[in-house]
Amino acid sequence: MGYKQITDRKLNRAIIYLACVLCIITLGISVFTIEQAGIIDINCPIHYFTGLNCPACGATRLVISILNHQFYQAFRWNPLIFLSIPYYIIALVGSGIGYTLKGRAPEWLGKSLVIYAIIMVIFMVLRNLSLIHISEPTRPY
Repeated sequence: MGYKQITDRKLNRAIIYLACVLCIITLGISVFTIEQAGIIDINCPIHYFTGLNCPACGATRLVISILNHQFYQAFRWNPLIFLSIPYYIIALVGSGIGYTLKGRAPEWLGKSLVIYAIIMVIFMVLRNLSLIHISEPTRPY
């Protein structure tokens, strides 16, 4: 396999990865805009059926607070997601580089996702205990 074929393959992978990221971002912006316009109301199915707050409850309000430069309020909506933003960026960039260069995600990403899933379960348990007050917003919207 020649150098040109390897370079073309890496370029194609990079284009596919960037296209997927752009599609996800576009979908997120579209849903966010529709929800903010009041056309649909997005509710957490876990909270709806169980009454419990899932690890991601408050993420939409967190994004709204960040966009309004209310960072303390964003942290109060969901501290785990707020503190995880650097991890999301590193994972997104790392998986993009790994996919582009090697055709697969880096090995550390799978291990870190397992650890992050465990942290999310612990966070869900803690935030649903009535004795521990995690994720209480400073004021309602």
